[in-house]
Amino acid sequence: MKTIYVAGPYRAHTPSGVLANRHTAEICGMRLCANGWAPYIPHCNLGGFEIYDGIEGLCDKVWLAIGLEWVHRCDAVFVLHGWEHSEGTKAEITEAKLIDLPIYYQKDGFPDATD
Repeated sequence: MKTIYVAGPYRAHTPSGVLANRHTAEICGMRLCANGWAPYIPHCNLGGFEIYDGIEGLCDKVWLAIGLEWVHRCDAVFVLHGWEHSEGTKAEITEAKLIDLPIYYQKDGFPDATD
């Protein structure tokens, strides 16, 4: 089964905005499952970890490095709406381009894993 990294905005100005971003990632991940993908959804895997930013060594830089590691372990990247406002998502897209991964955008629909 092919794997796909779900990239998109996580943070928001309000806690409800963060939850909305996570919900969007979850719904898109489920749609990708229905199309034959095994999605990696960082919003779910690392969601809420920002509360540990005060622990020595844990900060945005670490969370991004973990995300980029997962990009390398996936077969493709799926980019959610609003990516233009997320520095982390921009970095994930750049990394995917560097390693020649297929990149799919939500605006274009949900790709089939057999494509």
